[in-house]
Amino acid sequence: MPSADERTCPDCAETIKTAAKVCKHCGLRFPAKTAATALPKPVKRIDPAPLYRCPHCSKPTSKAIGYCIHCDHSFRKSAGPTNGERDSSGEARRGPKSNGGSGSSASRLVMGVTLCGALIWGVNSCSSSWAESERQGRIEALQRDIAETRARIPDLQTQCKYGPKENAEDARERYLAEWDAAVGDNLVNIAPDQEWAIRTALGREMGLPPSQVNGWKQIYESRAQAAKATLARIESEKKQKAAERDKEQKEICDRLELNRSSLKEDQAELRRLQQQ
Repeated sequence: MPSADERTCPDCAETIKTAAKVCKHCGLRFPAKTAATALPKPVKRIDPAPLYRCPHCSKPTSKAIGYCIHCDHSFRKSAGPTNGERDSSGEARRGPKSNGGSGSSASRLVMGVTLCGALIWGVNSCSSSWAESERQGRIEALQRDIAETRARIPDLQTQCKYGPKENAEDARERYLAEWDAAVGDNLVNIAPDQEWAIRTALGREMGLPPSQVNGWKQIYESRAQAAKATLARIESEKKQKAAERDKEQKEICDRLELNRSSLKEDQAELRRLQQQ
């Protein structure tokens, strides 16, 4: 056994002086601090806090933290059983289970506040998303209405200024009657090329070549008489139709003003929504 001023070389296991820096047996060189700190300093061991059995769930826990780590039961409000509160077997009696101490109540309160905040945030998010979707839908609808109104206004302006368009059938009837009447009045002054054109037109209607169309003058004379009767009827109905056209023209002008005011309102509403 080495004495107090000796130690054992870790390489050759021979006894040497404690202050030696080099082993005389094997030549091992020790670090400079090895002589002073040959052995590590002893570390003071700290015993853990004694465990305490929870009176609520009977599980071991630390009493120093003030509540049970298993059931959140507070030790400040319910003290442990005394020496006299033991049953016949010597074990401590457990009282009736409580609803938890202040730690449990605080945890439930924090959880409730958190859930309420999350619920309110979700409702607000849904409401804002729904409002934004409704705004975008309204903007698209206004843009469609504005485009349709702008497309209607030019035609309404023309009809309001010059009156409604004449019925296509009435216009065709009047044009043909005027043509037949003009041709019937000028049968004696028709040139040969005009006569051949008339024969060609009648031949198409009758399914004959122009050279086989006979009595074309009589045909056009009868047509001219019918055309003059048609023109007389049209002239007699002109006053009645003029009153109807004036009434229709007034209605068209009213629709034009309504479309203009609607266009202004839609444009103002669109600007307001786009600025939000």
